[in-house]
Amino acid sequence: MHDEQDQWQILLEESVGHILAGVDFDGLIEMLNTSPTLDPVFEGAPEGARAAIAHRFGREIWNATPQPGNRFRPRYRLPPKSGERCPCGSGLKYKHCCEQATRLQPFEPALIWSIAWPMFDETEKKAALEANAIPPAALPVIAQEQLDAGHPGKARDLLEPLFENSRKVRDDVLAAAVEVLSEAYRDLGHHEQRRKFLEQLAGNCQGPVLVEAIGELCPILCDAGHWEQAWRRHAEAMRAAPDDPMLAMLEVTMLYAEGRVDEAGRRAQFWKRRLKSRLEPDHPALEALERMASNPEAGPLAMAGYDVLLRVREVIEAGLQRPEVAHLVVTEGPDDDSPEFEANIRQHFRGMGMSGDDLERSVREAVENLSQEPEDPDDEPDDGAQHEDSAWLKSPPAIAEIEQRWQEIYPATKPFAVAFEPFGDADPWDPDACARWLDFLEQNPAAFDSLEILDDLATALYIHPATFAGPLEETFSNIAGRGVGLLDRTLMEHGEALPQLLWPIVANRPALRLLAHHINLLDASGSADEASHRMEQYLLLSPGDSHGFRTRLMAQFLERGDDESALELAERFPDDILIETGMGRVLALYRLGRLDEAGTVLESVHKNNPHVVEMLIKSKIKKPEIDERGIRLGGPDQAWLYREDMRPVWHATPGAMKWLRERARILHSG
Repeated sequence: MHDEQDQWQILLEESVGHILAGVDFDGLIEMLNTSPTLDPVFEGAPEGARAAIAHRFGREIWNATPQPGNRFRPRYRLPPKSGERCPCGSGLKYKHCCEQATRLQPFEPALIWSIAWPMFDETEKKAALEANAIPPAALPVIAQEQLDAGHPGKARDLLEPLFENSRKVRDDVLAAAVEVLSEAYRDLGHHEQRRKFLEQLAGNCQGPVLVEAIGELCPILCDAGHWEQAWRRHAEAMRAAPDDPMLAMLEVTMLYAEGRVDEAGRRAQFWKRRLKSRLEPDHPALEALERMASNPEAGPLAMAGYDVLLRVREVIEAGLQRPEVAHLVVTEGPDDDSPEFEANIRQHFRGMGMSGDDLERSVREAVENLSQEPEDPDDEPDDGAQHEDSAWLKSPPAIAEIEQRWQEIYPATKPFAVAFEPFGDADPWDPDACARWLDFLEQNPAAFDSLEILDDLATALYIHPATFAGPLEETFSNIAGRGVGLLDRTLMEHGEALPQLLWPIVANRPALRLLAHHINLLDASGSADEASHRMEQYLLLSPGDSHGFRTRLMAQFLERGDDESALELAERFPDDILIETGMGRVLALYRLGRLDEAGTVLESVHKNNPHVVEMLIKSKIKKPEIDERGIRLGGPDQAWLYREDMRPVWHATPGAMKWLRERARILHSG
């Protein structure tokens, strides 16, 4: 016999699915009466009860299900009149039969829409959004589905309007939306916008919205080292909701993160006793607090019950304690007939995301083809080596041998291009695979001296949901920090002028990707000065700036009034496709009083993107459609994103907006 909750879920999903498939009302009732799928639901019910339930339930779900062919409104079905025969088949009049039954409460729109949404095709979803047909209470549920599917931009676009019109939205709906929108900003890399959004809610809201906002804000403040502010915010939330289990768990987590481990264990024990009489016995908070109370040293991972991740953290953190070692910086490759030459080709293809049989086949074919090609004295080396100062990183022999064995047991591939997710379907968190690479790390502690292996570990943690949810974020940060430490040690021992370690040279990508992770973590934690320093280091090492850090640097320079640095940065990218660089150059020139030059550069930017000036000068403008798979170069979406980030900086510059409007008239007249 199914439990009651499962029974209702089965009935709902089957019913909504049939309605959206085009079944009419009578067909729905027939399905509820006859479908073998639902037989277990009605197991043990009295004779005739199925027909009565089918008609009463069927009408309620029919009257609640949005139908695309009816502009996403239900097609309402009225109950029979009192004197009519009851449709359940009892033979009695409706007033003497099912009308006397307990009336079902109308289904919550959020519940029905959460079931219906995955059943809509993409065209129907788009139509529902364009028609503003989704009830506010359903938006957080649907946005979470979008977030889980890897579409944070769509989740953001669903929820931002709720907070723009928050007075018309119930507090419980806003509270449900806070965490989802916060996570969407995080996944999009909009860390400053996320922090400002949460601080605004924490300062202006009350009740459940305040609690949710502070629950999201406190970890951000802790990561930035603002402990006093974090505890003050936590106290505000506790006054609003003294027995909220989420706040109890947050307190324990913050104590642990601050290094107050014993106190964290004692508070976990206190909260477990206090909440035991207030929560259901199987509430997850009670179990989590029990684990933390009994094993405070394990911290948040103990609360989450992640036994495997506890081992991951222990193994990795132990390995990261090793002294830093330098790698080699080389400018000449091995001879074509040397074993090292084949190893370099294998590293190159693996760095591009290949693995397994595909990798080995590509290596064999490349070696054979290269050995058969006659040497051409006019050929120039590729992969960025034509640059006079280019170099690539090479592991010392002992580390290279460990890397070769690691590649035999580690399943996942390298990310493709500048992505951070592994390319392909191999899962490093498959239980057997995870056990193998953890055993390998324990048996080979020198693996933590390898940039290649650290890069793989960072990639594995990057895709695990526990990392940015808190329990493994510090370990992820320490891996990236270890990689940057190895890079710094290597550059220091190299001793000469800083070499270029170009991104197109695949051997350099592990170090540069770890540096990129480190920069993003610094940026997210509010360490702007250190992030800026590391972004400048990245640009010196790889001037092509494949990760696009110049846009963030440009914003930082302009926000703090360092116009000379902003101008120097822009001049490194004279024909940049990113409008942040060109428009940053315009603003820097304007501030420096070089108005003619600013106007000339603005004309060039306008040719590349004719929307950006208009987007900046208008106080209100419709947001264009934004595809999170990528922006359209020269499109309104690219201009809109620039407006969102930089319009306040333009506004803060005296006379800049007036000058820009005057230039806009000249541009349009020409």
